[in-house]
Amino acid sequence: MNVMGSPFNLLGRNGRYLFGGITVVGVIAVFHEFVALSTWSSGFTRVDVSTERGLLKGNASGGWNHGQANLHIFEDWCGRSIDQLRKYPHYPLFPHDDLLQFKPSIRMGKKGDLSDFERGMVVGARRAGLSISETADLLGFSRTTISRVYREWSEKEKISSERQFFCGRKCLVDARGQRRMARLVRADRKATVTQITTRYNRGMQKSISECTTRRTLRRMGYSSRRPHRVPLLSAKNRKLRLQFAQAHQNWTIEDWKNVAWSDESRFLLRHSDVPIEHRVKATDYLSIVADHVHPFMTTVYPSSDGYFQQDNAPCHKARIISDWFLEHDNEFTVLKWPPQSPDLNPIEHLWDVVEREIRIMDVQPTNLQQLRDAIMSIWTKLSEECFQYLVESVPRRIKAVLKAKGGPTRY
Repeated sequence: MNVMGSPFNLLGRNGRYLFGGITVVGVIAVFHEFVALSTWSSGFTRVDVSTERGLLKGNASGGWNHGQANLHIFEDWCGRSIDQLRKYPHYPLFPHDDLLQFKPSIRMGKKGDLSDFERGMVVGARRAGLSISETADLLGFSRTTISRVYREWSEKEKISSERQFFCGRKCLVDARGQRRMARLVRADRKATVTQITTRYNRGMQKSISECTTRRTLRRMGYSSRRPHRVPLLSAKNRKLRLQFAQAHQNWTIEDWKNVAWSDESRFLLRHSDVPIEHRVKATDYLSIVADHVHPFMTTVYPSSDGYFQQDNAPCHKARIISDWFLEHDNEFTVLKWPPQSPDLNPIEHLWDVVEREIRIMDVQPTNLQQLRDAIMSIWTKLSEECFQYLVESVPRRIKAVLKAKGGPTRY
């Protein structure tokens, strides 16, 4: 069994060990003359090592405490020879001594300060009775390092090294550079990493890469997000949307229930890369309004208190359509709808429901008649609660437009 991050291997039979990098809570290190436990995790740690012929349990409490690490040793086992350990009933952690293999990790020059785990092994070996030379040969560190680490632990009870924070090359983006980068981010929240890097490097003696920018922003607490896909609104349309929201911000849910919503949608039998150009003519839309909208409005709203909603499609604004609505203005009222406002129309979500239901059908439509029948079948099966929920969402949509000052919303 290879111990991750350690310079030795432990091989045993029917043993359970707790190892790992971040999640590792401890390592049972069995050398020729001692048994030691080194812990470097936070909180309360319990290590159980079981064998066929016995159970050795050790409790280690503590761990990180304001940058300090505590080392715990099995005092009952340390300093005893192998022959003495064999007298104990729970000795046989490893039934065969030849199963214990040691592979030293030799450092070829200093590449950084020792990690807290490596410093813990140094202290553990010295506490177990090994000399400086033996510890250096065992762990592969220099005698000067062994002496310094153990002296710091003996005098200050310190395992963590403050020098770790000063090792290596200095960061290209210092505190002043971070303030400069923060100003660039706040000035343009939609800027990409490439744009931020380009703007940062202007006037700087040392340029940085996009990876450095991304790493620095993450260290500063910034995170990237993919923007929502929303229509591009002109200043004029923003103003019209805001005016509509202000005029209807006091409407209640009961008022919105008197609105008949309308909208069109496109359904395809198969997707094609060829664009399909099809526009509804004003005469065709007039027949729809006269044959379907008019009888519906007069039947559902006999008191002439209903509202008909339509968007600003060219056929809806034709002269013959405007004249027809003007002739029937005593029967219902046409809402003055703002441009580019699908987020205010709840029927958009109904079309989305219909499209999803068609997509999951076991037998897909193969011709236009089957597609038309499927759409009508799904539409008639929509629950009343679905309609109710969407109508009740209109006041929230109005508030969202007010909050966005006429801009796009999450709807």
